[in-house]
Amino acid sequence: MNQAQVFSNAAIQTNPCTSTFIGFYIMGYLIKSNYFNSKQLNIFKTLGLISICILIISDILNFSKNIGNTPYLFFYSIGVFICLKQLVEKTNWFTKHNVIIAKLSSTSLAIYIVHPLFFKIITKAFHISDPSIVHTWLVPLITYVVCALLFIIIKKFKLINTILP
Repeated sequence: MNQAQVFSNAAIQTNPCTSTFIGFYIMGYLIKSNYFNSKQLNIFKTLGLISICILIISDILNFSKNIGNTPYLFFYSIGVFICLKQLVEKTNWFTKHNVIIAKLSSTSLAIYIVHPLFFKIITKAFHISDPSIVHTWLVPLITYVVCALLFIIIKKFKLINTILP
């Protein structure tokens, strides 16, 4: 955990747990299993808010093209996850919408497999720069919606539904 990882293209050092997917997995598990107390969760939410402000300001002022390779994205993601988890628990949203969630979750593997292709198509078709607010906020949302609808429609065909899980 104390070993630094050097990104030669960004000339920064960062902890591998906050710069690779393993950090997201570990934190997601710890948050889901209620490992942290409310004070610690509030600290993570505050770090997330600070991180998103830094990401937006750096994008607007064009400070760094490699800001996404830093812990800012990690803390922003963790903060959003905590806020959504707390909101869902308060409103009991998953119980009320379990049919829709089941339908969407049946497309998750297919979306995971094809999302890099859709990212490339969308960014090339609309000339979106990689580290931008549009790329960070809209491209994943558009990709998810388009892919989910596409795979829900495709699964309606009996032959394809037997081939695809």
